Amino acid sequence: MFDATTIIDDMCFDDERFEELENGFDLNPGDPRSVGEIIEECRKLKIPCCALEKYLAEHEAKKVGVSDDDIKSVFLKLKHYKKEPRGRFDREGTFYPDSLELIEEKEGVRCYYYAARTAKFVKLLAHKYRVQTVAELEYVAFANDGDDDN
Repeated sequence: MFDATTIIDDMCFDDERFEELENGFDLNPGDPRSVGEIIEECRKLKIPCCALEKYLAEHEAKKVGVSDDDIKSVFLKLKHYKKEPRGRFDREGTFYPDSLELIEEKEGVRCYYYAARTAKFVKLLAHKYRVQTVAELEYVAFANDGDDDN
């Protein structure tokens, strides 16, 4: 699975422009929109970004590599509260999933926590990130709780 920070590290920026670029983004591994934003910022700072452009083109050409049964297995772990969805809570206790844009506005803020546990949401995650394996889908769907057992 793609990790924007790995590609940026591989580009070996040793100057202040890289630090400025790195500090300007909260990188979400696997999110092609983050990569697009990084490419734009690289262009502004006149930093070569051909590795990122190549990744973005390859990512756009990918097909989803998981089956509906794989999506269902991940969904069931969320539905039965075996795993928590990836996201954060604010001070008031409202949950915001990392891929908030995939949830319809009509769901309402109070429903985000439950909307991030639906089969529809898991399927949208698979397509957004064009995941190739169940492990990749679990990575983008589940909170990182340090628990490695499935």
